[in-house]
Amino acid sequence: MLVLALAGAGLGAVSLYNSFKHYNCLPADFPSYPLATTANYSYELNGPTPGVYCDMVFHLKGSDRRFVEGGAPGSVVFDFYQTRLDGDPWQVAASDPGSGHIAFRNVKRANTSGTVDLVAKAGYTEITIQLYSR
Repeated sequence: MLVLALAGAGLGAVSLYNSFKHYNCLPADFPSYPLATTANYSYELNGPTPGVYCDMVFHLKGSDRRFVEGGAPGSVVFDFYQTRLDGDPWQVAASDPGSGHIAFRNVKRANTSGTVDLVAKAGYTEITIQLYSR
């Protein structure tokens, strides 16, 4: 019996870890960078301001580290979000390849906007996406 209980607890822990690893509070039509894994997230519904706030942090590790600060050629991650967020229903409001910052909005949902920020870290790229919707 004890062995079965421990096995069940182990499976539950693995399931919880996997659900966290793949959790995403972004809309289904929001671009998702291939191979990026969820590192952290927060989601708030009607917090200090009315509406929805979604903050997702993804990591792109090792040889897939493709953001180069300063907008140097080879900033594949920046180009990915710049291109995907400049097509229906998304629209880029402002971008700066040097800092890795993109501000965007959704043209079909007038009160939906946010930012993408890319930072080159030691051995990986950190992708932070903040989305606000009222």
